[in-house]
Amino acid sequence: MPHSVSPSSTTTVRVGTGSPASSVAAEVLVFFVLGPRLQRDLRAGAPTAPVTRRRLVVVGWLNFGLTIAVPVLGAVVLSTLD
Repeated sequence: MPHSVSPSSTTTVRVGTGSPASSVAAEVLVFFVLGPRLQRDLRAGAPTAPVTRRRLVVVGWLNFGLTIAVPVLGAVVLSTLD
């Protein structure tokens, strides 16, 4: 007899696998795009530095949220597998 999987657990698994990938993408954005751009802007005294800093902070907070969400989603998936 095949084991049926509920649609909600399938969605949870998809979100659980997408979250680490999104976290890695956000880290790449912070460390290789926004961070160096902010450094260049600050050294040059560019007026766009506050905008770049705000983007860096927002992406950092989103990445923090994903870091917290991944273990929570893992716990949810494990509890639905029983």
